[in-house]
Amino acid sequence: HIVRDSDETLILPSEFARSRIAVTEKPQAVIGREAVVRTENVKARTRWAVVDADQIRTSFDQGYPAELQPRATDRAASEFRIGQVANKLDPHLMGESALAADGSPILRPDMVSLTRNHGTAALRRVYASNPEKAAEYRRFVEQKAGELGLKVPEGIGKPVLVRVLDEEMSPERLVQFTREANAASAAVMSAPERAAADADRLRTDLLDTLDPNADMDAPSNRSFVRAF
Repeated sequence: HIVRDSDETLILPSEFARSRIAVTEKPQAVIGREAVVRTENVKARTRWAVVDADQIRTSFDQGYPAELQPRATDRAASEFRIGQVANKLDPHLMGESALAADGSPILRPDMVSLTRNHGTAALRRVYASNPEKAAEYRRFVEQKAGELGLKVPEGIGKPVLVRVLDEEMSPERLVQFTREANAASAAVMSAPERAAADADRLRTDLLDTLDPNADMDAPSNRSFVRAF
C-alpha cells in the first residue's frame, strides 16, 4: 500500500506508479509531488518518494536488469567509488536536481534503480557502519521530505529520498534514458564495458547508414555518427 500523509498535503501518484509500486515486507513508499528530470535527449516525469534503502534494487544486487547498466559492478573501481561516496557523503548532493544524473536516485516503480547506484550502495554502507553520517543524512531526508509534502513513515529504518518514474516508457527509451543518465556520472566504464555498451547500440538499422568506404568524418557518415 502507499502511505499518505493527508489528502491536503499529498499529491497521489498516477495509476502507472500506483499500480506497480513494489510490494515488500517493509513499509511502502510515500509518494509525493511531481519532478521532471532530463538527460541529453530524454525528459521523464517522476514523483518524489521516501523508501527504505533495502527496498531498492541496484546494479550491485542479484536480478538487476543487465540491459539498464552494462557495467561490471564487482570491479575494484566500483568498490573504491562507493567507499569514496560513503566517506565524503554530502546529503545535499542526493537531493533535488533537474538532471537525471544528479540528485536523488531515480527508480522504476518496482524499485529497480535507474541512476545513482553507487550513491545508493554508499548510503547502505553509511547506514550500516557510520551512525553519525547516517543520522546527518536522515535529518536531511526528513527536512527535504517535509519541504516536498512528505514525511518518513514509521517502520522505515533506512530512509532514502528518491524519485520514482511516473510515466510509461518503451523498453528502448527506458534504456536510452538510463544509459544517458549514467554516462554523465562520475563512475567511468572500463574499456571492455564501454565496448559492450557500444556493441549494444550498433543496431542493424544503424549499421545500414554506415559508409564503410569513407572516413568517419565524411559527409556520407554524418547520419551514422549523429545517431551513434
